[in-house]
This record gives sequence, structure tokens and C-alpha cells, in this order.
Amino acid sequence: MEEIKKIDEQTIDEMKNKHHNFTKDELMLIMSIRKLKNPFRMISAKEVMKDLNISESAVYKTFNRKDFPVIKVGKRHQVMLLPYLMWKMTRKD
Repeated sequence: MEEIKKIDEQTIDEMKNKHHNFTKDELMLIMSIRKLKNPFRMISAKEVMKDLNISESAVYKTFNRKDFPVIKVGKRHQVMLLPYLMWKMTRKD
């Protein structure tokens, strides 16, 4: 586990040297996105509920937040994986 952390730190340092305007968090986000097979796939409320380990009513309250990147089509609530991950990384509450 320690070796993986060192590799990640080395990669982040290398990217910082090439792109001075990225923060460490932004670089970690970029590296994570590169590993996704399809960052534009849609995920359901049930997947968000499972990921955040919250109840069904809490997930729908989350979907009604102004800062949450939900897409509502009729009665269906979905979110694109990439904006969801970005929201999840930046949320404070």
C-alpha cells in the first residue's frame, strides 16, 4: 500500500511540474478520471444511495440540492458519473 502511495505522489509531482496551474486535488481528479472506462455513463439514485451509504429518502433530498448535478427525466432521477464524482470530491456537508 505504501508503494502505491509513493507512485501516486511521484505522478502528481511530475504532473505539477508540467502543469503548474493544477492543485493536488485537481491532479488526483484527472488521474482518477483517466482510469474510468466511461465517465459519461449515467448512474441511478440506487447507485448513489449505495455509494453514499444513505437511505432512499436521503438520496432524493440530495438530488434536490441546488449544487447536485442531477438529471430529471420524468420521474427518473439520474446523474452522469463524472459530474457526480466531481461533486462528491468538492462537497463539504
